[in-house]
Amino acid sequence: MKTTLLEQQEAIAMMQRKINARTHWFIVGASPMGAEMMRCIEEKFYDGEAGVDFEIYMQPIESRQLIAIAMANKCRMSPEQLAKYLKVTHDFRDRDVILTPDVPVSVLEWMTENFYSDSLN
Repeated sequence: MKTTLLEQQEAIAMMQRKINARTHWFIVGASPMGAEMMRCIEEKFYDGEAGVDFEIYMQPIESRQLIAIAMANKCRMSPEQLAKYLKVTHDFRDRDVILTPDVPVSVLEWMTENFYSDSLN
């Protein structure tokens, strides 16, 4: 996996472009359980050359809270494949953000502030 360090504002701008384009799944996790889910998705759908379509952004939220946001290009994992992998019957065609069960409210507040604040005003 290639590693690139970005300044926070640069990373947020890059994620905002992907959110606006609706070309990626955003998988948000805040614990080892979330990290394991991301690792498994990367291994199953984005292994080898497909890895260029899977990126992870790490962000400290609170004094000791670190979140990971995996950006997975939808061209490699369809809504049906995602639902089957998660073992749910949910229709993901109109969804872009998947939260692991461990995501605290502070993460949702950070995401709203950084990605959706313009649409709320």
